[in-house]
Amino acid sequence: MGSCSDSPRTQDQVTGFVHSLATKLQHGESISSMSTTIYDTAWISMVSKETNGVTEWLFPRSFGFLLEAQSSDGSWSAYNSQVDGILNTMAAVLALERHLQFEHIRNWTSPIDIEDRIARGRTSLERQLMDWDVEATQHVGFEVLIPALLDMLENDGHQLPFPGRPALTALNRRKMSKFDPVLLYGKTRSTLIHSLEAFTGIADFNFLHHHLHNGSMMASPAATAAYLIESSVWDSSAEKYLKSVVDQSTSDGDGSVPSAFPSTVFELTWSISTLLEAHAVPKDVCYESLSIIRQFLEAELSKGHGVLGFVPGVLEDADDTAKTVLTLTLLDSAIDPGPMLNRFRTRDCFMTYVGESDPSFSANCNILNAMLHLPGLQSLEDPIELTITFLCRTWSQGNVKDKWNLSSYYSMMLLAQCLVALLVRWNQGHLQALPDLLIRNEAPLILAQITTRLLQSQHDSGAWGATPFNEETAYALIALKALASAFKKIAIYPAVQTSVQRATAYLEQHHSSWCNASYLWVEKLTYRAPLLAEAYCLAAVGSPSENFELENAMAKLLHGPAKGLGQQRKFFASLEILSAASPWLLEVSVLEASWFQDKLARALPEVFPNRSLLSHKFMTFVPITWTTIKNTYCIPATNDQLLSMMIVSALVYQVDEYMETTISSKFEHRLEEVNRLVYELCMATPLCDAEGPDFDSVEDPHRNGYTNGTTLDETLLEVQHVLSKFITWILNHQAVKKASLGLRRDLRSSLVHFLQAHLDQISDNKRIASQLSSPPVSSLRAPPRSLFDWVQNTSAHHTSCFFAFYFHLCLTTNGAEDCFTSPEQEYTALAASRHLATMCRMYNDWGSFQRDRDEGNLNCLDFPGFFTFTNAESAQPAGVTGTASGQALGNQVRRAKDKLMWLAQYERSGLELAMTKLREMAPRPCVLAGVELFVKVTDLYGQMYVARDLTSALGK
Repeated sequence: MGSCSDSPRTQDQVTGFVHSLATKLQHGESISSMSTTIYDTAWISMVSKETNGVTEWLFPRSFGFLLEAQSSDGSWSAYNSQVDGILNTMAAVLALERHLQFEHIRNWTSPIDIEDRIARGRTSLERQLMDWDVEATQHVGFEVLIPALLDMLENDGHQLPFPGRPALTALNRRKMSKFDPVLLYGKTRSTLIHSLEAFTGIADFNFLHHHLHNGSMMASPAATAAYLIESSVWDSSAEKYLKSVVDQSTSDGDGSVPSAFPSTVFELTWSISTLLEAHAVPKDVCYESLSIIRQFLEAELSKGHGVLGFVPGVLEDADDTAKTVLTLTLLDSAIDPGPMLNRFRTRDCFMTYVGESDPSFSANCNILNAMLHLPGLQSLEDPIELTITFLCRTWSQGNVKDKWNLSSYYSMMLLAQCLVALLVRWNQGHLQALPDLLIRNEAPLILAQITTRLLQSQHDSGAWGATPFNEETAYALIALKALASAFKKIAIYPAVQTSVQRATAYLEQHHSSWCNASYLWVEKLTYRAPLLAEAYCLAAVGSPSENFELENAMAKLLHGPAKGLGQQRKFFASLEILSAASPWLLEVSVLEASWFQDKLARALPEVFPNRSLLSHKFMTFVPITWTTIKNTYCIPATNDQLLSMMIVSALVYQVDEYMETTISSKFEHRLEEVNRLVYELCMATPLCDAEGPDFDSVEDPHRNGYTNGTTLDETLLEVQHVLSKFITWILNHQAVKKASLGLRRDLRSSLVHFLQAHLDQISDNKRIASQLSSPPVSSLRAPPRSLFDWVQNTSAHHTSCFFAFYFHLCLTTNGAEDCFTSPEQEYTALAASRHLATMCRMYNDWGSFQRDRDEGNLNCLDFPGFFTFTNAESAQPAGVTGTASGQALGNQVRRAKDKLMWLAQYERSGLELAMTKLREMAPRPCVLAGVELFVKVTDLYGQMYVARDLTSALGK
C-alpha cells in the first residue's frame, strides 16, 4: 500500500518523534502534553496543609496564576466551548472565596482587590450562565460538576438563577438517580472517582483512600485536591502526586495543571498507531524504539488482563484498549481482543467505560479499526457487524458529535479509515457474511459523503477548520488520502488530487508550527495536546495517497451505480438551479443518489397496489433531486431526513397515479364518500399529548351525514385500506410523533387538504370535460372558479407542497417545542411555501399541457385569457390543416405558455422576497436549513417539469 514519505525532513522528524517517546518510557518518565486548565489549577490552589500547628497554602503559585489569568470582564478562559468558561470561572471564584475566608493562613496576603475580583467573576458567571445552551453541551460529566459547584457557590452567598437551570437539574437527577455514596466506598472502580470534587459534602472522603493509585484519584488533579481538602487524615502520597503534576506539566513553572496527569497510554498509542497506520514510520530505522514501545504496551496490557486505561493503573476503558491493540497489531504482536470485546460490549455498540450512559462515536471507530487489522476476521464478524451498524446508523441520524474530540474532521477521519479498511478486507475475501446492505450501500455512500464534505469545506488556503488550522487540516488530509483511490474512475478524482496537494502544501508551509495545537480534545474541559497534533501532521504529510486494494474494491461496488452517470449529470446540469455546480459535484451527487435509490426501494412502504410505478423513470430522479441540492448548496441534512423525504416524494407520486386512475375511474360518482373517508382516516390519528386535549383542526364540510359507524362496501373498504396505510405512515412517522402539537396539527390539516384537493381536481376534470374536448387551444367557457382562486388553493394543495413542507419541518426540528421563535418567522415561512406551491404548479402545467389536454386534466392554461389569436390566425378557415395551421397552433401555445411563465416568475419574486426576509430574521439554524433545502428541492422539481414532463401518463 506504500511506504513512508520520501521527504528526508519528514522521515527524520518521525524518527526523532518515535525515539523521544521510547526514551521517556525507558527512563520511566511520564508522557503528557495536555494543556493546563483554570479549573484544576483552582482546585489545587485551595489545598492547605497544617505543619506543627501552622497552616499554609500548598500551592501559592497556582493561586497567583489564577489572579494573572482573570480577564478584564471578570471571566476566566473559555477555551473552545461555553462550558469551559463556566467551569473555569466557577472554580476560580470558589478559590477566591476560600482565600478570602482564610486570610489567617501564614503564607498568604490577600490582594487588596480580591472582593472586587470576586464580584467581577460573579457578574461574568451570571452572563455566561444566561447565555448557556445546556442541551447542546457535550462535555463529559458537566451535569454532575456544575450543579455541585453551584451548590458550593450558593453556600458562599452566590445565588445564580439562569434559564437553563431546570434542564441542568433534570440531567443531574437522571445521572444521579442511582447514585449512593456507598458505591464510592467499595472496591469497584468508577469514572466518578475522576470527578470526586463533585461529591464534596455528599461523600465521606475518609473512606476513599483505597482509590488512590500512585497518589492520585484516577489521575485527576482536581479530584486529588478535593480528597486532600476533605479528608481528615493527610495523605503524603496525594501531596507528592500534586507536586509532581505542578513540576512536570506543560505550565513552564507558573503553577497551572491539566485535567489529567499523566496520560501516557493515551498519548503514546494515539500518536504511534496514527503514524504506523499512515505508513509514515521507517520501521528499520526505528526498530529499537518501536521495540521499547511494544514491550511497554505488552506489559501493561498483560497487567490489565487484556484491558487498560489512559495511564497505567487507572480504570480501564475501551478506547485506550483498542488503540493499544491496534498499535501492537501494527507492530506484529499477537493480541487477543477477547477481553476488550467482552468487557465493553453492549446490546448494539461498545461503551468507553462499563456502565456509561452514552456511547462514544470515536471509541466505536477505534474498536472497529483495531478489529479490522487483526488476523482471524471470521471469528470477529459478529462484533464487526455490530459496530459498523452502529456507526452507519449514527452517521445517518446525524448524531456524530463525539465525546472526546470536538472536531467533525476527527470523526470523519476515523470513520473513513474504518470503512476503507472494511472494504479492503472484504475485497480480500474476508467478512463475506456481512450484510450486503452494509458493504454495497452504506459504506460507499458514507465514503462519498465524507469526500464531498471535505472537498467543500476546504479553505482557499488549503487548510480546514479553525485557527490554528494545522491539526484539523491533518485530520482532513489523512481522511482524504485514505479515500483518494475510492473514486479514481469518476470525475471527483482530480478534485481529490488537487485538494490533497493544496493541503499538503499548506502543512509543509507551516511545518514549524505543527505543535501549535488546537483546543479540540475533551476531558472535563477542552484541552490541547501538542504531541498528538504533531503526530497527526507527520502522518498526514507522510502517508501515501494511493491504495490499490481500495481502488479494486470500489471498482466492484461502482460497476452498477456508475452506469448512466454522465447522461443524468448532463440533464441536471442543464437546469438553472444547478448551473453553478461543478461537474464532479453533480456526478458524485448522482452516484450518491444511486445508493439512496437502493435504500428507497427497501424502505418504501407497500401502500399502493400499482408497484410497477417504482420502475418509472421519475422514481430514479427522486433521490437525485435531494442529493444534488444538498451538495450544491451545502445544506446540512441527515441521511435519515433525506430518505424520509425521498419516501414522501415517491408516495406523493403514487398518490397522484392512484387518484388519477383508481379513484377517478371507479368512484367518479362517489367522490363525496371518498372525501368523507379521507377526512375521517386523518382524524382517526390522535394528536393529544401533555399540552391538552386533541381538538379537530380541520373543518369538515361533509361532517353531517357520514360517521365512523357507516358500513363501507367492498370497493370503499379497499380505498380505506390503501389510504389508511399512506396516512398512517405520514402521521405516525417517528419525527412527526416527536414534533410539537401545533406542528402535528398543521401537518394533519394540510394532509387532509392534499388528499381532498385530488378529489376536487377529479371533480373539476369531470365538470369541464366537454369544454376541453373542443379545439386543442380553446379556453374554458365556464371555469369552476377563477385562476387565482384555483391555483392558490385546490391546485396548490394538489402539489403536496404544503403537507410535505410541514412534514419536512418535523424532520428538521427533531422534537423541538417551537419550530419558529416568532410569529413573523412562521408567517414568512408559510408565505414562502404558498408562493413555492403556486410557482411549481405553474411550472408543472407549463410542461404537461399537452398530456393534461389529452387526459382531460384541468390545467392553468385552460383558464380564459391565455389563448388569443392574431388577425392572420383568426382568418384561418375552420378545418384547415397542414403547415400553416400547425404553425398557428404552435404560436398560440407559445404565447399562452409565455403568459403562464410570467405568472410563475411573479410567484418566484414573492418566494425570493419571503426567503430574504426569513433569513434576516435568523430562525434556528436547523429550521432555516430545512426550509432552504425544501424550497430548493421543490423549485428543482418545477424546473424539471419545464424541461420535460416527468409525470406518468394515465393508464401506463
